[in-house]
Amino acid sequence: MKRSHVLPLALAAVLAAATAVRADEIVTRTGSRYEGRIVSEDPTHFVIETADLGTLRVPRADVAKINGKDVVEATPKQTTPAVKSPSPSPSASPSPSPSSSPPPSPSASGGATAPAGAARGAAANGSGTPSTAAPGAQTPVAEDAAAAAKRRDDEAKARAEQEASDAAARLARRKAATLKRRTDPGADRAVAEAPPVKSESELRREQERESVGGAQLAKSARGTQVIVFEPPAAFAAATSGLVLGRRSWTRFDLGGASSASLTMTVADAPRRLTLRLADVQRHVTVKDESSRVRLLEGVDEGDWLRILLDDGTTASGRFGGVEGSSVRLSLPVDEGAPKAVDVPCAHVVQVDGLLRSVGVDRALADLERDEPVGLVYWPDGRELVGRFVDRMEHQLRLDTDADGEADTIVPLDGPIAEVRRIPLQWRPMARTTAVGGRVRLRGGESYGDARVERSFASVVEAVTAYAVAVKTDDGCAIVPFDSVVAWEPATEADVFAAARRFTPESVGLPILPGMPAAAAHALLESLAKGISFVTDGTVVTHVYVAPPYARDVLGLRVGTSADENLSAAEIWFGTDVKPKPVDDGDDRARELISESVDGLRVTAYVDPKGPISAIEITRR
Repeated sequence: MKRSHVLPLALAAVLAAATAVRADEIVTRTGSRYEGRIVSEDPTHFVIETADLGTLRVPRADVAKINGKDVVEATPKQTTPAVKSPSPSPSASPSPSPSSSPPPSPSASGGATAPAGAARGAAANGSGTPSTAAPGAQTPVAEDAAAAAKRRDDEAKARAEQEASDAAARLARRKAATLKRRTDPGADRAVAEAPPVKSESELRREQERESVGGAQLAKSARGTQVIVFEPPAAFAAATSGLVLGRRSWTRFDLGGASSASLTMTVADAPRRLTLRLADVQRHVTVKDESSRVRLLEGVDEGDWLRILLDDGTTASGRFGGVEGSSVRLSLPVDEGAPKAVDVPCAHVVQVDGLLRSVGVDRALADLERDEPVGLVYWPDGRELVGRFVDRMEHQLRLDTDADGEADTIVPLDGPIAEVRRIPLQWRPMARTTAVGGRVRLRGGESYGDARVERSFASVVEAVTAYAVAVKTDDGCAIVPFDSVVAWEPATEADVFAAARRFTPESVGLPILPGMPAAAAHALLESLAKGISFVTDGTVVTHVYVAPPYARDVLGLRVGTSADENLSAAEIWFGTDVKPKPVDDGDDRARELISESVDGLRVTAYVDPKGPISAIEITRR
């Protein structure tokens, strides 16, 4: 049987006329309000047409009220009518007729069977009379089952149509996002003619849209007001410190392939800012002055800020948050608690600074009495070195002139980018070694084919967080802590042995560097076996002593154990050159170098197996 479409069309016309004059209002649980016309709804979403935002698809779970009523009350009930079983009624029950009554059964039980069958039919029919439906006709039970099946089919069809609609909306949004990046006017018109359906979360993200990277900044329209964010970076003067990425309130002027030109207004005058697009982390397009607070996005309390204001002045201090329309800064002072300063957000045009470091705070808290320390400040890389004396609530005091007394106050909340301390293993010696103290010190450096170590037994000239300086004949030697191999107290005898000097005559050889070549050649036949020399044609430049020479040279004897010789040597070997092992097994000899002889350099070559293989004497 065909259904009439007149009633649904009439009902749709009435509903359209009603909604044309009625303005609906949806209030979400987050407080957002949307006014317009609710055009459809399903178990999961409401779809509302608005004048300003177009068509929105709001999740039902996010809706708190509709037209001032709670969503439970405002939500219409299901329009699909429930299928009811027909109620028993004597008038509705079919009455038997001669033409419809079945013929008597030829069964032998005959009359007893017909009443039982009639009773079963009556029970199934829900009436007190037997069912007399003709074969092929639907009973009320069959009609109920058919209606339920049709209802299920209708619901499945509605779900399929809704899923297709959702898929079409998602496709439209993707196409719209793609078309917005193109320059084809026809594509823009197509999007404008068919605006995509947007959810509340998508609308919120679109309203706060930010572009990432400089490539998107270069596509901005000329004259657009933007906040440009530059990425954080390591501080050049102290790489362990991180600098807050600069943020600038600017007007976009021009974008190129690799850079962008922007303008800030400072002291009522334009100030040009040119940025490499590769140095742009992201940017935000802004529409009003209230957006200036976004210059502080991602800044944590405790970070050190330097704020440029539109009148050309600057304000600096520890960031304490935004209160109302002001930025709260904490400015450290030499004595007492830091001073609070409020900076109006409406006048901020640029922000940069130093990120607070947990490592810096921990290092300042762990300083020990008389420990050498170095502090590096942002932004100029200024360095303050001294010895830690004591700590107060907001400051610590240093001794910077090595007199043992505090003479410099350091605010703990200052822009300290790095705290440089002596390696842990040398801190006890550094704290207990005063200027003028005697130490034995050895430092080493590695090169491509050898490691060179220098030894000192001398008086300390200075100890800083970077190096220890000891006195030498030429002035002083500076040994950085990252190269220190050994550091221990020394006796007066150790210092005397290292400082002892010998004359060339005390070497005890007939030929020495600097002798005229002719005189050396005249003595050639009288030289003991094992002595040889090299000249440049004018003077002797090198003298070598090797086995079988059997006499001592300044306490050393070739061909014997190096350990025994070094302990008995009269001269101080301040340099030790240790060659690195090679793959072919042909290891080079170790070199021990002494400058204890005035004007000469004495080198003892130690064979890898232990004995001294040769002694070389040259001029220095």
